[in-house]
Amino acid sequence: MITTDAMIRIAKVYGNLIVDVEATNAKLIERQKLIVMAATECDRTTAEQAFIACNNHCKTAIVMILAGLNAQQAKQNTS
Repeated sequence: MITTDAMIRIAKVYGNLIVDVEATNAKLIERQKLIVMAATECDRTTAEQAFIACNNHCKTAIVMILAGLNAQQAKQNTS
């Protein structure tokens, strides 16, 4: 519970999803793609394309899809 509270305070969550996590292996990459899909209600192809365009950064991919931005614009909005 303390960890969850800390993540909320430093803006690493969106709804009930932790979105600002570094993907260091295949399992975490897959989990982040699923998080992008859940947060944006998009299909797998859209999530994967955004995730790749954002250099595997889940939070940026979510902003990109929801705000209709390109990867560079979305990155500026998540910094």
